Formats: sequence, C-alpha cells, structure tokens
Amino acid sequence: MSVLTGLAAALLCLAGCGGNDSNPANDEVVEVALNGCSQAEVHDSGEIIYLLVARSCNLTFPVNAQFRVRNAQRVATLVVEFSGVAQEKQVGLGMTRPRTASIHRRGSWRSFKNEDSWGWRDGAGLLVKNGALFLLGGYRAGEGSQREVWKSANARDWELLIEEAPWDGRHGAGWVVHQDRLFVIGGDLNDDVWSSADGVTWRLEALQAPFGKRYTPNAVSDGKQILLYAGQYWQPYDWCAFAPECKAVGFSDVWSSANGTSWSVLNAAAPWPGRGLIHGAVRFKERFYLIGGGLKMGLVGATVAETVAEYQDIWSSADGISWRQEATELGFQPRTHFSVTATPKGCFVSDGSVGLQGNFSNEVFFASDCVRFAAIPDPSPMQKRHASSLAYFSGSLVILGGPPYAGPESTAGTEVWQYFPD
Repeated sequence: MSVLTGLAAALLCLAGCGGNDSNPANDEVVEVALNGCSQAEVHDSGEIIYLLVARSCNLTFPVNAQFRVRNAQRVATLVVEFSGVAQEKQVGLGMTRPRTASIHRRGSWRSFKNEDSWGWRDGAGLLVKNGALFLLGGYRAGEGSQREVWKSANARDWELLIEEAPWDGRHGAGWVVHQDRLFVIGGDLNDDVWSSADGVTWRLEALQAPFGKRYTPNAVSDGKQILLYAGQYWQPYDWCAFAPECKAVGFSDVWSSANGTSWSVLNAAAPWPGRGLIHGAVRFKERFYLIGGGLKMGLVGATVAETVAEYQDIWSSADGISWRQEATELGFQPRTHFSVTATPKGCFVSDGSVGLQGNFSNEVFFASDCVRFAAIPDPSPMQKRHASSLAYFSGSLVILGGPPYAGPESTAGTEVWQYFPD
C-alpha cells in the first residue's frame, strides 16, 4: 500500500493494494486527492472506502476529497465534501458497485452497539472474504454452541445468512478462508471439516479428519494449503475436565491440506510444548507463527475449567516442518483465550484471560515483526473480555464478542469495536 508524504494533497493508490482489502467489482478508485493532509492511505473493500489520515493531519472541515475512478468504459473524477471525521458519503461515479466513503484518523476507536442482530457469543469465527465480514458459530452460556452465520459489509449492519448451518454448533474452531471459501475446521472437540463459498451452502469436506478432536487449533492458509497445528484435548475421554482421572493435553503436531478433505502430517512433534486456547492464527511475511497459548483443566472445587499452563514463547516456520524459536517472552503478560491476527504491517493480540480464566483483559498489543509485542499507543476503550473474534478489515481491526460476565450492564459480548491503527 503506497503512502505519499510531503504533499499538499495526498494521492492514494488503490490498484493492487495489499492486506485483506478485496474489491470484487469491475472498477477501481485509482486516485484520491485530499486537501490539507500530507500522509494518508485508502482502503477499498468494494463496498466501503476508508480514507485513513495521520494523527497529525491538518484537516479543516468541510474538506473536499477528489475521487478518480476507472472502469471498463471510462476514467472519471468526482469531488465529495466531508463535514467531519467518520461521516459517511456515497461515491458513485458510474461504478458497478457504489461505495460508502468515510475519513478516519489513525489511532482512533469507534463502536457499534449491535442491539438488533446477533446475540453475545465467545470463540466465534470472524473471517473476511470478498470485502465482507462473516461471523460463524460461537458459544452462549445456557444455550450452548451456535450454528449461525452472519454477514456484514461495514461491521455495523449484519445480515443473518443461515440460522442453522449443517455443521454442529461450535466455538474455538479453526476458522479460515482458503481458495475463496470459508472453512470450519474442528473446534469443540469435533474432527470434521466444512467449507462454503457464500456462508449459506456448506459442503462436508471431511467427516473424521485424521488430525482428530481438538479445541482451539491454529488454522491458517498460504493460498496453496491450510496448516492446522496446536490445540487442546482432555484425556482419557472427551470433556472429562472435572474427572479425577482427567488430564489436559496440548497438541504439538502440524497438519496440511490443499482442499480440506485430504490431510497429511507435516511434523508429528514440533519442538514447542503442545498448547491451545489461542483464537485465530497468524501467517506473516511467508511464515506461520505460534504465539503463546496455554491449557485449562477442571480443578477441585472449581465450577469452570481453570488455567493450568500459560506459555510466553513465540515460534515460526516457513513450511510447517522446521520451526525456530523467535522469543522466550511475549512482551505482555502471558494469557489464554486471547485472539491473534496478522495485517500487512504486523501482528495484533487482543484481550484474553491473564493468569486466571476469570481475569479478563481489554488490552491490545502489536508487533511489526510478529515477535516484539508492545501495547498499542491508544488504550482500548473496550470492556474486558476473552475469546473475542478479531479480524483485519479494510485497514482496520474489528473486535467483537466475548462473554458479558462483567455484569448485567456489560456490552462486551455484543458491541462491535473498530480500531484504525498506524
């Protein structure tokens, strides 16, 4: 993504921009001129356009943004006046799919109450495909694991695609986009694999995949293959966490599949201690990462499973076979049930249970190399949570979900937060 600095008006390139931006329309915004801003960046999902301006950007509203749009027939220019930050304006100009455009300062947070769509849940999948967000599954206390699939083009307005997907309800699955399909892999001690092109029609790829039952595995695609690694189980039988004979088991094996149907083991015993309780997975600059994690177990006198191991090491691999240790410390307190995601500029970690399962966090950390993590410069205004859903969406972070256990007034489970990082 190009950023032009030192100009009276910033010209912003959209064609071929990186990250998770995806413009499925047959036209593109090729330039935007924004008066009064020397540093800026633009993200076009095909449905929305975010104009991201530097913290120090000297914008005096109202401000004009000049959009230059190219499609199969012509190149045309449109001037749109914005009266403030986050104001939404329609940008048409003969595009096959008009966009909703808005300006946002880097380092800013905003939230959407989300009072009329999906209910609170934790451990749900949040995936970005073709410029849209997909929310899958998740767990609700008293109701169990969900099978719903929701879709949003802007993180604010959500559409229920299907109330009961054909896969068993689950949370803590391997959620991943691979070869333009949504994948649901394991989770809640399931060992099946499902995929969908649209979130509505689902195809069973594997009924009993050879990687076996596991909870909170890492699943990530490099475009050619899906890597599945880590995750937790309880021996000697499913969900025995509170039985005297039970033992928490972390997996350290690595599996690969090109299609979600046929799986092969790449490394039966990677050098890192087995662990799970990580939501999401990371691939950055051609390498796969394992960041922290831990295990939980039912303890005597406890009513919920409690943390029994926390890891603070970081490992990476180019192929899933050979792994190298990148760090012995995380740069933040070790934790479980945190969320991770990668962006073109680095990796983010959000929230989690610190020390104890009930000690929730609202912290967010960033590492430009996915190794040296530090707190972001803009403290999170979110309520504390764990097992959130985290995604990189058109130049922003979207964070939602997590249990509203902080009290009856808590909106941690339903409120959607969006952060525009540097």
